[in-house]
Amino acid sequence: DVVENTQKFSKPELAKLISTAVLLKTYVYDSPIPLHGFPRLFDIANMVYEPQKFMKNNWNPSDIPEVLEEVSSSPNMIFLNEKDGVFWFWRIANVNEQIDSEMERIKSEEQDRILSELKRFVEALTFGKRPPRKGKPAKVTPIEVKIFNKRNFKVTSDPEVEIPNDDAYKLIVYVAESVTKEELYSLIYRYREGERRFKNTVAVMSPVSSTAFQKCEGLTARLLACEAVAEKLTEIYAGMPDEVKSIQKSLIDKIKRAAETELQDAILSAFKKIAYPKFENGRQSIGDAQSSETAVSLVEHAYLALTQPLIGKIIEEKE
Repeated sequence: DVVENTQKFSKPELAKLISTAVLLKTYVYDSPIPLHGFPRLFDIANMVYEPQKFMKNNWNPSDIPEVLEEVSSSPNMIFLNEKDGVFWFWRIANVNEQIDSEMERIKSEEQDRILSELKRFVEALTFGKRPPRKGKPAKVTPIEVKIFNKRNFKVTSDPEVEIPNDDAYKLIVYVAESVTKEELYSLIYRYREGERRFKNTVAVMSPVSSTAFQKCEGLTARLLACEAVAEKLTEIYAGMPDEVKSIQKSLIDKIKRAAETELQDAILSAFKKIAYPKFENGRQSIGDAQSSETAVSLVEHAYLALTQPLIGKIIEEKE
């Protein structure tokens, strides 16, 4: 845990210091439950804070609780446990190992379920705002977007989905690893067996890359794995005291919250590309744009992409 996995955090050396301090303080007791004297945040801060070392590495004392939270929520730290703010290492792997195994099974066997759950998160973030991060001020001022509304959007992975043929602006969020130009053309310009009458009304949002989409799928699988392992907790820790099961359930909840936060961020990073109707020399084609700004909802990304000066798609004029 300490040697290899701490290299995966935002401040690897500080994560290693924190983890080593907890390990040395607790591992010798080999306890599945917190014992008197096991360290809390205050104790850990006292153990790792050295002014010269922090200055040399450009760390702040406030980094300690942030990195500790990052470490204790990580699926990579399979021997670290936490309950009610007390931290310790135990020789038996925590539920992270079961979650990883279940996640791989879900990725292999339940792609449709992953896609369905991912669509649910995408739909929630289309107009809904990403919740502010705990302890961190909001960096983005929400934008009021009037051009698209909740009655005229769809989250889909079906290239033949029927989109109403009316004069309202419509936002389609296409949840798939990729979308072809032919599929985009059909979504934007076709209606049933013929041409769409209102051709300047449909915009299609999709992932910026297959890698970005796969990250969203992986995090969705982790959330589903958390739920599955929580249901099997009594079986996994059969014969263990109820307190052990309670500790592992709390850890599952913590891992799930961290994965949900990461998934929200991943969706907002992935779904930034938008295709729109474009007319040149009397011919209809597909224009594409990408939001380069930070946003708290997908509809904001669509707005920011389409209002870029070089795009020239002045969507505010038709209201």
